[in-house]
Amino acid sequence: MVRRYYTVARINGPVALLVDDEKQHIAVPLNRLPRETRGGSLLSVPLDPAGTASWSKAVIDEDEARLRLGDAKTDRT
Repeated sequence: MVRRYYTVARINGPVALLVDDEKQHIAVPLNRLPRETRGGSLLSVPLDPAGTASWSKAVIDEDEARLRLGDAKTDRT
């Protein structure tokens, strides 16, 4: 299954403002995302065969977030 990653840039009322790895922005209703979604969460979102995000199947990917944070720290040194 193909997945895309989105970072929650901020939550504005009932809407989460997300940024993908290509720096594209999208607004998604917060009630379509995992209940634990917070600003800074990294979401792993499966794509259907047409390439459309399946928001109801999104998960917070803490392992990938730690990897990316580690990579960012390595890039600074």
